[in-house]
Amino acid sequence: MIVDKPSHWILDNVPNKDYEKAFEIANTRLVAASFNKYNLEYIENYENENKFIQSIADVIEMATIYLMTEKDDLKEADKKQLILMYQHLFHLLRVLPLPSDDIKRIKFVYRLVAFSYLGQKWESGRRYIIVNEDKIIVNTTENDTWDLRMFKNTYSAFIHLVRKKDWEDLSKACTIITQLRDDQKFFEKNYLDTLKQDDKLGGAYELIGLYHYAKAIDVVTTYMLNGSNGASDVRERVRFHFDKSIEAAEKTFNIEMSLLMRLLKETLLQMIANSIWCVTERINSKVTQFVETITQTSRPVFELLYPQRVAVLEQGLLDPASRAVVVDLPTSSGKTLIAEFRILQALNQFAEDGGWVAYVVPTRALVNQVTARLRKDLGRIGIKVEKMSGALEIDTFEETIINENDKDYRFDILVTTPEKLNLLIRDGIEEKINRELVLAVIDEAHNISDEGRGLTLELLMANIKNDCKKANFLLLTPFVPNGDEIARWLDPDSPRSISISLNWRPNDRVIGAIYPEGSKRNWNLIYETLITSNEQIQLEKRISLSEQKSWNITRSKLTKTLLGVVAAKELSNRKGVLIICPTLDSCWKVASELFLQMVDIDSDEDIELVQKFIAAELGADFKLIQLLDRRIGIHHSGLPDEIRYLMEWLMEKGKLDFLVATTTIAQGINFPVSAIIMTTYWQQSKGYSQKMSTRDFWNLIGRCGRAHQDSLGVVGVIVGAREDKKEEELVELKQYVKRNTESLVSNLVDMIEEAVRLGQELDLSRLAYEPEWSQFLQYITHMFNQCSGLEEFTSKAEMFLKRTYGYSHCSREKQAIMLEAVKKYGQKLNKNKKSAKLSDMTGFSFETVNKVIGKAQSLGIDHTIWSGSKLFSKDGSLRDLIGIMFGIPEIRENLENIISDKKGVQGDILANITIDWVSGLDLETISLRYLDYFVDESEKDIEKEKILTKLCNAIFGKLTNSISWGLASLKKVSILGIDFDKLPPNEQLRLKNLPAMIYYGVNSDEAILMRMNNVPRSIATGLGSKLKDEYKDIYRVSPIQVYNWLNDLPDKEWDSVVPPRKKLDGSEYKRIWRILNGEG
Repeated sequence: MIVDKPSHWILDNVPNKDYEKAFEIANTRLVAASFNKYNLEYIENYENENKFIQSIADVIEMATIYLMTEKDDLKEADKKQLILMYQHLFHLLRVLPLPSDDIKRIKFVYRLVAFSYLGQKWESGRRYIIVNEDKIIVNTTENDTWDLRMFKNTYSAFIHLVRKKDWEDLSKACTIITQLRDDQKFFEKNYLDTLKQDDKLGGAYELIGLYHYAKAIDVVTTYMLNGSNGASDVRERVRFHFDKSIEAAEKTFNIEMSLLMRLLKETLLQMIANSIWCVTERINSKVTQFVETITQTSRPVFELLYPQRVAVLEQGLLDPASRAVVVDLPTSSGKTLIAEFRILQALNQFAEDGGWVAYVVPTRALVNQVTARLRKDLGRIGIKVEKMSGALEIDTFEETIINENDKDYRFDILVTTPEKLNLLIRDGIEEKINRELVLAVIDEAHNISDEGRGLTLELLMANIKNDCKKANFLLLTPFVPNGDEIARWLDPDSPRSISISLNWRPNDRVIGAIYPEGSKRNWNLIYETLITSNEQIQLEKRISLSEQKSWNITRSKLTKTLLGVVAAKELSNRKGVLIICPTLDSCWKVASELFLQMVDIDSDEDIELVQKFIAAELGADFKLIQLLDRRIGIHHSGLPDEIRYLMEWLMEKGKLDFLVATTTIAQGINFPVSAIIMTTYWQQSKGYSQKMSTRDFWNLIGRCGRAHQDSLGVVGVIVGAREDKKEEELVELKQYVKRNTESLVSNLVDMIEEAVRLGQELDLSRLAYEPEWSQFLQYITHMFNQCSGLEEFTSKAEMFLKRTYGYSHCSREKQAIMLEAVKKYGQKLNKNKKSAKLSDMTGFSFETVNKVIGKAQSLGIDHTIWSGSKLFSKDGSLRDLIGIMFGIPEIRENLENIISDKKGVQGDILANITIDWVSGLDLETISLRYLDYFVDESEKDIEKEKILTKLCNAIFGKLTNSISWGLASLKKVSILGIDFDKLPPNEQLRLKNLPAMIYYGVNSDEAILMRMNNVPRSIATGLGSKLKDEYKDIYRVSPIQVYNWLNDLPDKEWDSVVPPRKKLDGSEYKRIWRILNGEG
């Protein structure tokens, strides 16, 4: 194995093979303990190994002592070496047994925690204390002398200070120190009187040293509690007390105590530097208020993780001169808190102008999750957070949110998706509300390379650069080696990329291959650890996961699905195991097989609540209900958003032992995962299988072994189901995990390369019917509409192209071809100005707009098609509109893949499904009604959950998004367009909300309002009616009023809207609603 041995002349005395051997022993122990395979104390040569590890640690510690004597003069490279030495010391010592002697144990824990702090991994030291809480405790006895009582009690105060789970820990530390002051009056004199005359002076100095140490703990604890006196003053006082303590130790020639106090001095100074209160000394009042609130919650934050501290206090996150900041940090390094600081800085900077922030996330589920987090964290200081993630149209209620002018109610932060924000930008939101976008937070920004939605994200940022003159950017992403380049694209003048040079990880994890070994029925499962490019645990070991003959399956019949089940069962003691499958069907297979291997567990009220909700939404015999009896959950796109969120909630609460999911779960999950089993690292994309990008792989496994989890994270990838393929797959996997993450690249580069490959003159109009090019041409059309005419557009065409990320990465030859093609396209736009305007309004290319007009004319339909009586009737006009949508490249692909068109009635069936969905029909009934269109004849006997999976995937993944966008856009096309000014007010409102009705699956405006506020669909209509009875004009009700109304509504009122034969009562529905709002 390879260990990054620090460079220092003292360490040169340790042979590299010995250094590596110590780490091999330590890593082996960590991995073995994580699998619970054997008791470390019964390992052969256990004591000899301990002595060997300690001997290597002693030499490293000598080097740190030497360097600390000249730390003020150390060069940056030497400082990094010192930090690495401390990390290595912590890594080695944590696998050693705690000494049985109280005094030795105290000193051991002191050093271990100190090494974690000085190695910039304080959270690991804290975790060690929490995990070993019972083992590290040292109690005082009646026979303890006063010096021992002081030593033991100050140690206890230190443990509470480091652990600080809540205010109680810090209060306890203060109480211990206060009690010592009181006890001093009684114990000190008696103790000194018992000493011999020659020992009195030494005893007095020893007490003086401990008194000053106790005072230093008291000073730091008080600062952690309330940030009083400021960091500079606190540091000065801490240095004073430690210097006095060190001086006292040296007076008595107690070198060990002197070294320990020096170590603890640096530890507490580092704790002060980590303190969240340090941030408040440099920034505005909003940040101070924010810090005060997050230190007082049930899960308070007192210290910043190393990446957070580096970003906020060292690398200029809050420098207003930097308009584009790319935060490239590992998964689970606290990027949301980093974003919150930047948000507060921006809102404070532009407070007088009414500036607002857009927080962009890739999915609707993440919109809800982030909104809940921001409201919880920032709502306490008066920051208003709203969300928009519905149909690609601005409905009446979203207009109310946007147009709110009252400073007490208008939003400060808008959480939304890229598609929705793009719509708002094109629609001129800044001009409409007379408030400027001042910061765009782009979460999961690595999605810019995604084949499906990457171009959408890139063009959104290009639009913001063009339309929103004061907008700054904050991009949050893991594993991006070219962060500087991305920042320069967005801000050529003062770009900033924030990353960390240390190999910091929130928690250690091990990555390995899982494969069977043996033949016939005599096989067992092996976990082989792998050397990777990213992990601290570097080890090549084979560990047996299962005993021979424990599974009654022959070797030849093994599949990766079955191996995933075997591995999951063998790791079931870890709890919180995530099993990744490539397809929706394979998720059900793995979960069903795993169910057969587990047993029912005692009932749990949270599990039962979720089971009742699933029964209400998907039917009482839906398979997931049964799986939950054995703590097995499912998470994929074939489930409604609410149920997926509830699966995440159960995982976060520790109620699930297993969660079987597809790779899509990697997008921003925020729950603890102790182990990840990947049945494959290949994934399905557009009908074919391909390897996950290394970025997606590391992002996914980054969810394992997170900062606040107890033990080593375990990641296992299944290989070798077929014996003849095992070695080949193992070698391929070993090479794969050693790869570094790729740089972010733009999809536009490949598009341009492919378009000009043939060397012909590039005609962009010919490409308009490809979805990706249609997006790009819509961007160009929007730029055209921003210009006064063709001349201005032509002169600025290259600037518009340079605002995209991809254009600058093309060769000059291809740039020239592209520029010429865009200028010629501008000439076409100039001849079709009306269609160009409609392009902005609809999100379609102007070619698509013209095609829609032609199609409508050929069908003989016009604006009368929107009559409410016609649209949602079984023989109504919705099918004609869907027929037009099949000719729209931006929508066509999604619609074509929903159901099979074996009977040539695809549009009619999709219209009928949509009508049933809007009318409130439950998913179970819809799936049975259209069974023939979701399964082939040969699949008629497949399980109900798989049929429902296909339906849910169609509705939530494709149909609602596509048809709601199509309707929203078609309303604006000239021949079909609606002259709203000529309509009665009620009809205007109804037509504006049609897309939202389809998106949310309800048929009234008041029900839309409920769904926007996370009310389950099955009771949205009933509760909406009650709201309408009370408020009358529901279009003027603010989101916070709706929330308060729902929150205050008595249980009996919730009861009254529960449909017949539902297993939940009103109070249970209300609790589900609260959970979905992030209050679980």
